[in-house]
Amino acid sequence: MNKLIPITTAGGLGAAGVGGYSLWQLNQKVTFAEQYKNSLLKLEKTDSILTFKFTGLQNKTPKHPKLSEAARRFSETEIAKDLHVEGCEDIYSSPVDSSEYFDDFKQYCSKAIKDVVSNIIAVEKTDTGKWNPKLTLLRSHSESENGKLDDKLDALKKLLPASSSGSDNFDDNKRESLKQWCDGIKETLFISDEEIPLKQFKLYCA
Repeated sequence: MNKLIPITTAGGLGAAGVGGYSLWQLNQKVTFAEQYKNSLLKLEKTDSILTFKFTGLQNKTPKHPKLSEAARRFSETEIAKDLHVEGCEDIYSSPVDSSEYFDDFKQYCSKAIKDVVSNIIAVEKTDTGKWNPKLTLLRSHSESENGKLDDKLDALKKLLPASSSGSDNFDDNKRESLKQWCDGIKETLFISDEEIPLKQFKLYCA
C-alpha cells in the first residue's frame, strides 16, 4: 500500500507546517513599538521629554489603567513616575489595531514634532517680524526640494500676493492661517527626520 509522503520545503517544513506558519504570521499583531519606533520616548526618569509628558498627566483622565493611576497619584511623584513608565511600556507592547490607547500613546508616551524641533515661533499673528519672512518663504515653496504642500498650506500659498507686491501686503489673516497650521502640525507624532510635514514645519514654523 502506498504511503503518503509529506512534501517538505527547503527549510524542512511540511505542507501543514507551512500553512501553520502562515496562519501564525497572520495572527501576529503590529505593536505600537513596531509601527511608531521613532516616536517612542526614552523611558528614563532623567529624560526631559519624558518629564514633560509626565507633567501633562496632572488633572487628566487617561484610559490606560496605569496612566490613570499615575494621574490620580500625581502628588506622589516617584510612584506616579514609575506608573507612567509602566503604562507607556504596556502600550508600546500592545497591538495598534483597534487600540483604545492611541490617544494616551500620543499624549503621554510619544514624541510629537514640537518635541524634536527647537526655536518654534511662539508669537501672535501681529508679529510681522517673525511671520512675514515665513510667508515670503512659503510663496516661493519648491515641491522638488521640500515636498508637496498639504491642502491647507497650499491654499494659503495661493492666496499670497505676488512677490512684486512685497511682504508688507501680508495681513493678519494670512499670518493667522500659517500660525494655525503650525499649531496643528506641532502636535502630530514625530515619525522620522525625513517626513515631509517635519521638513515643512522647520521651514515655516521655526
